[in-house]
Amino acid sequence: MLEEEKVPGKQTSSKRSKVNMIALWTVVLTALGSQGIPKVVELLNNKPSTEQVQQMIASQTEDLTKKFNELVDALKALTGKVADAQKQAGDLTAKVSRVEG
Repeated sequence: MLEEEKVPGKQTSSKRSKVNMIALWTVVLTALGSQGIPKVVELLNNKPSTEQVQQMIASQTEDLTKKFNELVDALKALTGKVADAQKQAGDLTAKVSRVEG
């Protein structure tokens, strides 16, 4: 009788992807175990209190409000200067018309 040779089974793409996923997760978990998880725990332990966050937000809001008010005042001043320039241009146009006429 002929001996049947066992041909190694082909690895299907799903088997390969499972093996690759297992290898990937092994690397990720190893990396997290050595660096990531302690860093996450450290960040969670050092997070600012609610009062500190509220104070930071209030401070930033106050700064933004001051800057906004300064910009509004500058815009009002600029609008006044534009109105003055328009009045002067109108006066000059009237004078030129009189001279030409």
